[in-house]
Amino acid sequence: MTVALTNKANRLAELEQRIECGFVEMGMALAEIQKDKLYLPKNGGKYRSFDEYCVERWGWKRRHAYEIIAGAEAAENVRNCAHIAPVSEGQARPLTRLKKPEQQREAWGKTVERSEAEEKPITAARVEEAVQEVEAVNEYPFMRERNWRDYEILEGRHHLDALPEEERPRAVALVDQDYIPAMYANQMLSYLRRHKADQRAEIYRLNESDDPMERSLAITTAAEKPPMPDERIYDLREVLKRLSGIRKKSQESVKRLVSQAEAPLRQLLKQLEG
Repeated sequence: MTVALTNKANRLAELEQRIECGFVEMGMALAEIQKDKLYLPKNGGKYRSFDEYCVERWGWKRRHAYEIIAGAEAAENVRNCAHIAPVSEGQARPLTRLKKPEQQREAWGKTVERSEAEEKPITAARVEEAVQEVEAVNEYPFMRERNWRDYEILEGRHHLDALPEEERPRAVALVDQDYIPAMYANQMLSYLRRHKADQRAEIYRLNESDDPMERSLAITTAAEKPPMPDERIYDLREVLKRLSGIRKKSQESVKRLVSQAEAPLRQLLKQLEG
């Protein structure tokens, strides 16, 4: 065995000892093993691929190994932004969705601050909530610019994400107004979701008009609670769902009868839905 190979084999053994020491050490050691391919026979290992190394040596799938690596890198990144650092892969995993280091630090700082204020332990769920808030203000910057509270940010993102993606910029333009506070903006977005597509399109058109009266009408219309759907719609949908299940499992003669029964019900549903 050459000196170089011996050195690599020794380094592999050293890194594998670190894997057993703790979450961050584990991730950083795995990252070096993967990067330098120390698992290969020519480098002192005995495996043909990183996948094989993870499965045979540690009983992990490749995905889990990469999650550990990403989590450790995130934990290292936020280590100095608060006096508490992530102590488990579960705490660090949500942070890995944030690709920019400053975003990870912001989310971790929020988590630590809240946990201490409420005198509660840091959990993966708390980190996840902070990550969602940071994701939201980066996707919808107006929320931060208008000083929305954290819970208002999460609610606003929930409403916007429920709209078709191509509509979201137009919905943001509707509520991103100096005189509309977050509470009313979220109420408008909640109502907007319940309007039909053609009604939303008309609201957007009015809001994009050069006429101040039409823009005002857009706000008024969006702020009005839309009527609740006819309750018969839900009953008809359930009946049709069950008939569809029967049709799929039945013989041809029964399928024809079920189809005949479905036709008028679908027509009625179409009329009720407008």
